[in-house]
Amino acid sequence: MVMGSVKAQNPSQGLPYEKALHTLFALSAFKSYTNWKISNEVKSAGKFDDLGFESDEKCMWLQAKVQSGIKYTKDFMTVNPNKSDFSIAKYFLSSLTFKKSCKRTRNSLILCTAAEMKAADIMDEFGPKTKSIADDNLQKIFGPGTKKYKLKNQEDIADKLLKIIKQFQGSISNEETDKEKKQWKNLEINKEDIKLFICFFVVVKINLASIETLIKSKLSELNNCLKFKPSNYEYVKHHVEKWYYLKINKFVHMTEDYLMYILCGENNQIFLHRFVNLEIYFQKKTLYQFDSNIICVQPHDNIAMHLLKIFRSIQIEKGLYLEENTLCLMQKMENTLHKMKYIMQYEVICDMINTFRCCDKIKYLIVSFLSLSQDQAVKLLKEISEYMASRKNSNKKVFIIIKEHQFEMSEIPIQIFKDEIYFNSLDTETKQHIYAKKIQFQGEIVTFNNLITKNINTELNEYENEIDECLKEIIFSEDSYSIGSNMQAQSKREEVYVKRRLMANSGEFTEIEFFEKIEKKIVVVTGPPGAGKTTLLKQLVSLKKDQDSKFQKKVNSKLTWIINVDLKKSREFFRTDIKKTINNLLCHNENITPDSSYFEGKLIESIDKILIIDGIDEDCSEDIEELLKLLADLNSLQALNISLVIMGARDYDFILNRLRDLHGCELVTISPFSPYEQSFFLKKYLKQLLLGENTNNDLFKKITNFAPAFKDICSTPLSLEMVSKIFKNKISKGDSIGSFSKAFDNVTNIYDFYNRYLQVIKDEFLQDDKRFRIVFDRYYIESLKKFAAKNLFSNFPDLLGLLNVDANFEISEDILIIGLLKKSDEGYAFVHKTFEEYFAAELLWDRLYKQKHNHDLLLKVLDKVFLGGLYGLYFKFTYRGVLDFFEKILEINQNDISEVSIEYNSALTKVNWEKDISHLCDYNYFFIVKLILDNYTKSHDILKLNLFSVRLYHSFCI
Repeated sequence: MVMGSVKAQNPSQGLPYEKALHTLFALSAFKSYTNWKISNEVKSAGKFDDLGFESDEKCMWLQAKVQSGIKYTKDFMTVNPNKSDFSIAKYFLSSLTFKKSCKRTRNSLILCTAAEMKAADIMDEFGPKTKSIADDNLQKIFGPGTKKYKLKNQEDIADKLLKIIKQFQGSISNEETDKEKKQWKNLEINKEDIKLFICFFVVVKINLASIETLIKSKLSELNNCLKFKPSNYEYVKHHVEKWYYLKINKFVHMTEDYLMYILCGENNQIFLHRFVNLEIYFQKKTLYQFDSNIICVQPHDNIAMHLLKIFRSIQIEKGLYLEENTLCLMQKMENTLHKMKYIMQYEVICDMINTFRCCDKIKYLIVSFLSLSQDQAVKLLKEISEYMASRKNSNKKVFIIIKEHQFEMSEIPIQIFKDEIYFNSLDTETKQHIYAKKIQFQGEIVTFNNLITKNINTELNEYENEIDECLKEIIFSEDSYSIGSNMQAQSKREEVYVKRRLMANSGEFTEIEFFEKIEKKIVVVTGPPGAGKTTLLKQLVSLKKDQDSKFQKKVNSKLTWIINVDLKKSREFFRTDIKKTINNLLCHNENITPDSSYFEGKLIESIDKILIIDGIDEDCSEDIEELLKLLADLNSLQALNISLVIMGARDYDFILNRLRDLHGCELVTISPFSPYEQSFFLKKYLKQLLLGENTNNDLFKKITNFAPAFKDICSTPLSLEMVSKIFKNKISKGDSIGSFSKAFDNVTNIYDFYNRYLQVIKDEFLQDDKRFRIVFDRYYIESLKKFAAKNLFSNFPDLLGLLNVDANFEISEDILIIGLLKKSDEGYAFVHKTFEEYFAAELLWDRLYKQKHNHDLLLKVLDKVFLGGLYGLYFKFTYRGVLDFFEKILEINQNDISEVSIEYNSALTKVNWEKDISHLCDYNYFFIVKLILDNYTKSHDILKLNLFSVRLYHSFCI
């Protein structure tokens, strides 16, 4: 596509109209489009060459006809090639010659005119009767009050246009010298081409005065979306005109960046004002000393501080009012100074240099060569040098931000500062100002000084520590800087909470006494699935934060950094090339990198810390073993001021035995709910579910009388929540309390309980409409099974493939309606880990039974799931929770076990299985062992060696 201006600069009636349209499109695009660009004289766009607009959302091509008066149907339907200003034939034939790069869509070929339209027999005006052809893009640019016309999309109109266009072609003389018309004469056309053109073509009726009104309105609107007041109308008009007349060899598109340069004219002073008004000053001896009138500064990833240092150096030298004497125009001002890149386009720098030349009032020019090629940089430096040499006695100076090694071999006399800016180069008052700044520390507002330990204070003031990203943001940010992730804000607080009783070597105590009663550096909070371990850990974090806050008010104490060690991030860490230390792990967990957050790295070393590691039993892999090895290094914990490590783990012997080895760590068990606590929780939760309706005070007691086993089911918060929802379902149906016990008649184990809960969810979803039953089972439940398998077996893509689960399976948002999923940072997650394990177990049995002849599947499930995929000293069952559910599924489906077991015998025999199947016997999973070994020829030796239970031995071997 060849673009550029070849138009004369003698303004005619049409040129102001065209330039105003360019301004209107640019200002409209600024708010409504992305990656947009505007061209004039678009050679490849045929007659629609006055304005080319391209963006990610829409492309438009425009012909500007400023003529006023009235245009009738005959003007559009002329067949005379010599009188064709408004000829539909001309525009149609021209559109056929478009280059492929000119993307055409509905209403993308625009004829703009000031003329009145009298062509109702072939055109419709946009309005209530033509809503279907209205266009949001035209509205964004021309507004709703501008008249717009569209060719009627009718068969007879298309036929008429086809006839007229062919007549137009026939009227073109064979001796025609105009290259374009000669091309039109020989074009093949058909009715489908006509219909496409009707879709593409639109007429907009607007005069110059209306365009100027729209431009002023859009400039006014920009006040609401820009951080500065845009330049006034005349300034914008003038600079668009300058762009319009750029020569072909210097032509650039009008883009958001170029328009921003025009809009920022007045903003230059605002930009300077933001810097010089900062209460940040350097020690005088560290400022720049000017020995040349061209000063190059090579920054060290800290543009904002270098600019401020330049401004302060100018102030010290001349004491000038910078806002009126310095030009440092940016294409677009960053919202926050500390993130500023200060990158300029070549054309913008040229304009700045020209402005600097022409305006004696501007004494200092500050430009950035960071984005320039070496040739561009050398050319501009030479241009600047020649200008400065022509003003021998001038006090003007140019500051250039350069790249590394950019002008080291330059023959032009310049002064280069290779500068790193250190915290100890700031003056004393500035340091005190920074120390007094408000900081968000794990969601709590404190002063920066609260975080500074004695060691850090010494290091900042006595050593050359560069001002890194962290310190720079603290210095420049108008909002309080945030350090440390806030564990309390990462999840919703429990609406019904009962303070927990805990049991340790010291006896039973309440959660409030936790930090007083524990005696060891590493503590494991344990309990069965659903016992409320995660909730308790969050509660302990809140208690510690409250204690710190109260103590801090009494004395000027430092804070505690409570770090939630994310096991997913830990897995990432152990797969990187970073040196494996506890400090590097914590930095990775808190998104602290040495290059950008040196200061935060020092903070994490020096501040007192408590580590929270939740669900360490739910990801029992080699990564957990690596993590525990790091925690075993007492010297590292002490050196990093880690006062306490609190882990959450299920009460599985294999994990607790491993954790006990960590410096004799202390186990703290969550006590089951007492009958009083069960009753209290049930009443509160039911009241919440029933939206404040009165609940029977004796409900818990009455139900336990009908179903004594009910008390055992309701020993944890999770089970009580599930029971409450089951009761809500009963109450909503109007069932009597006596009938509530029937809900648990067939509940003999945890799997039955989850089945019952799922049935309640299903009932609420179906609402007595059986038509949805298939949808619920085949779509919702199947999706949950696949999602569970994808999450749990993500490390084994080959297993997922055999289970017919896509490794990239994404759960649909509409599954949220059944209440078993929640939104999380990674997308969606099950409301509790046990539901994930339940559905994974369901999918495993479904696939194993239906695909029992697939020996690859049988062996892969044995290896990766039943045997856990690990044979280490401590971790043998990665999927213990899944196996608990799977064992109960097999117990219910005992009649089907033999069919699968026969296939397992065949599969194990064919591959001559050598791995130690005896690990299956470690946790007395009777039916899982029966599934694998019932028909296996070597089962006798395996069971005998393993010293398994008498029941199993007799079942298989006698």
